[in-house]
Amino acid sequence: MDSKLVWCWEMDFSRGVEMIEVMVLLVSEQPIPNYLALLGFKPKFIYMLRTENARLKFVAKNLINLITRRFPGVSIRQKMVQPYDTISTYNCFRQICRRYSNHTVLINVTGGTKLMAFGALRSGLGSDAGLVYV
Repeated sequence: MDSKLVWCWEMDFSRGVEMIEVMVLLVSEQPIPNYLALLGFKPKFIYMLRTENARLKFVAKNLINLITRRFPGVSIRQKMVQPYDTISTYNCFRQICRRYSNHTVLINVTGGTKLMAFGALRSGLGSDAGLVYV
């Protein structure tokens, strides 16, 4: 990816987009921005970072059900982060980026708390991962 941050509404998905192998997203009360990014980029591996909040567990479960119906065979993993700890979120993203350093990684910074999103953004800017905001 040439630029670090991609605004989803600026993209022409009809022409196709660069193949994204791994997408990392932050689960929040609003699942639609995460789902829209998944529809546009169609990654093979998805990491969902969320907090232990019971409501977000429910949102994540519903999102996983939707994703597995729409994209059979996609690999989905969940990781827990602290909602107000930028460093733990940053470290979690860095760990994923390092693990998939030979793949095309895209970080969706749309969801989560503001501090989680900041940790995600900071991690993406410090790696070869692309960034998207829906």
